[in-house]
Amino acid sequence: MLRRLLGSLLDTPPQTLELLTGEKGKPTLTQLWHGHQVEFNLSHSGGLLLIAVALDLPLGIDVEQLRPNRPWQGIARRFFHPAEYAAIRALPTPKQEQAFYTCWCRKEAYLKAMGGGIALGLGNFQVSVEPDVPPHLIASTLEPGASERWSLHDLWPDTDYQASLAITGEGLRLRKWNLDTSR
Repeated sequence: MLRRLLGSLLDTPPQTLELLTGEKGKPTLTQLWHGHQVEFNLSHSGGLLLIAVALDLPLGIDVEQLRPNRPWQGIARRFFHPAEYAAIRALPTPKQEQAFYTCWCRKEAYLKAMGGGIALGLGNFQVSVEPDVPPHLIASTLEPGASERWSLHDLWPDTDYQASLAITGEGLRLRKWNLDTSR
């Protein structure tokens, strides 16, 4: 499915696309497209798959199916930056679970964009957690100047899902396609 989508976007036969797994597990194309590096990332949860594609802009995407009454407090306390956990707990109780999912997706998208995933450590950087506030990377010990380099974007692909995109740069134009997998 990934090859079909990339082939369609690049007007290239899917079978000619060579995929390579990077040093830390992030997939990449071995060839350039008209002199550009095709950056892509994918994430799935429940019955939903998201794929993000850009030219010359490293990116990461994460999607999570919202599961009410998930024991999120222990996960957030153990793995999130202490300031993120405190910010979530400071919110009114009805907003805390949504803030957890918002924070999780933003963090996971950034780690995937970096190419290392959770192994890089969820507590080594801080993102905004409030669902109603524009997302941003606050600080990172993983790379100097990260908060100026990366932008975060919240996505709501379906009513029971939360997703985020991390990408270098600003002023993006996002487009959405639904892929028919029955063919």
